[in-house]
Amino acid sequence: MAVTLCCWHIEQEFAVSGMLKENSPSYHAFTLWHARDFLALAERRGESVPPVVRKRFAAAVAALNACRRPDGLTLTINDSYAFNPDALLTSLPHSDAAADCTVLKPGGVAAARCGDCYAALDVSEFTGECSHYHGGKNSPVILWRGKAFLEETGCSHYDLPQFPRCKQSSWHSSLLVDGAGDAHAVGLYGFDGWATLSCDDAWREEPDGSRSISATETSNVPAWNGIVWRRRLTLDAAEIELSDHVDGDGKRHDFTLLFVLAPEVVAERGPREGEWLLTHGDCRCVLTFHGDAPDAVGLKEIENCRRRRCRPASQLTVEFRQRQTLRVTAKMAFQS
Repeated sequence: MAVTLCCWHIEQEFAVSGMLKENSPSYHAFTLWHARDFLALAERRGESVPPVVRKRFAAAVAALNACRRPDGLTLTINDSYAFNPDALLTSLPHSDAAADCTVLKPGGVAAARCGDCYAALDVSEFTGECSHYHGGKNSPVILWRGKAFLEETGCSHYDLPQFPRCKQSSWHSSLLVDGAGDAHAVGLYGFDGWATLSCDDAWREEPDGSRSISATETSNVPAWNGIVWRRRLTLDAAEIELSDHVDGDGKRHDFTLLFVLAPEVVAERGPREGEWLLTHGDCRCVLTFHGDAPDAVGLKEIENCRRRRCRPASQLTVEFRQRQTLRVTAKMAFQS
């Protein structure tokens, strides 16, 4: 009975892509840890484990590798915090380093490297009306030479006042429509509005050597009725582009693009009109916007809770007022 139950859980907890169905790298590691111990005990006792279960376990190991960033910490998606998974990965079979390009579907994680650039996109699926879900999808994480520039806010301890804010769309690198995010939280764990996303099955290798992926998002939040947001993420060795196309219902809306900066990043306006300089240690990024001109760009103070201890961080807010559609590309050019 115990063997049957544990095998059932491995198949039910992890999707065929290997990603935990709750879409949390932290809980993914916890569950994988228990699955590892079960399989070790089953082998010691001579118990039979179906091949499909071992295959699903191997996929889960690969998924944890895919969630490991170049700085050695995990991505923080939904209720999760950053940790170093290397000790756990060392104890697991099939723990080869992640491929340069990964898309976990179902699951909703897309990550790629190109030269010194690393980018990941949170296109995770809705996990339930009472779950570990966070709003603010289509949200990128961007590192250059192992240093974060765009970051996820993560998740504080559940009993801290920051926890409800971490779940809101407004604390992510996402889109607001008339001030409303793509999800609406109720209480600590409830949701009565959420996003629906479709993402490419794989990264595209472009003729110029860059890599790109696209995701399309809608939401059942009332303010998003009729809104379709398509984001294309492109990276090469020293530049990343985020191209956003928003189509609506024929009415005019206020669109706000949000960019969560890593706590270590210092942001200041550049010498050219519309230019921003982002500095992380000895690495710098020049951020510019192309296409539809913003009506206002500013900085907002939030907090980053990736490591459970919340730290001050900044969020760049880019406002486009009373637009029927939106066509804009954010270019991030890196240098040291």
